[in-house]
Amino acid sequence: LPPDLPHPVQVAAWRKMGASRRAEFAAELRCKVRGWKRDALRTQHPDWTDERLQRELAQIYLRGNI
Repeated sequence: LPPDLPHPVQVAAWRKMGASRRAEFAAELRCKVRGWKRDALRTQHPDWTDERLQRELAQIYLRGNI
């Protein structure tokens, strides 16, 4: 199985979830990923203010280069 394809067990679980649960799951994951990226930026740039962190995070997501 190529590494860029989901495992068949994953696919079966997603199908079992239903569309609304998959959408909810995607939103939760997006929120977690954004938090992880914020934490990584905070570690890399401890001198940045919260405002600067939020601005840089927004720019990263607007440009699509996570």
